[in-house]
Amino acid sequence: MTIDFPTTLTYGKAQNIKGTVSSTYPISQFKGEIIKNGSAVQSKTCAPNSTNFKIENTSVNMNLKFAQLAAGSYTLKLTATDTKGKKIVKSVKFTVKKSANKGLKINPTSYPTTLKRGSSFNLTGTVTSSYKIKSFTGRITKN
Repeated sequence: MTIDFPTTLTYGKAQNIKGTVSSTYPISQFKGEIIKNGSAVQSKTCAPNSTNFKIENTSVNMNLKFAQLAAGSYTLKLTATDTKGKKIVKSVKFTVKKSANKGLKINPTSYPTTLKRGSSFNLTGTVTSSYKIKSFTGRITKN
């Protein structure tokens, strides 16, 4: 089994597990675990039933959600078991770090500079983030 996986991830960003699993006998079970402090915080198992496959094409890769991990230290543990019961285990230690830049950008492109009480207006622009935006609230405040 070969694994191509970084040792540092940015908080909130998705990550794929790349690599291959090869065996003389078909792999009956392929398991991926994200471990923190000795306990699995995420786990996925699939049954590829193949002697050779790419990890990125498995449901293990598709269902381990690295973007949902809090900042901290983790281990990615992959276990392949063939039809004869032989296991191959590979582990990679990695760290999720929050970026120094909060990753949030607000770019208003059109807004009023004066406003009469009770009147309506349009505010346009974009809000982008390297993190998942859960909500956005705009307020008008008095100086």
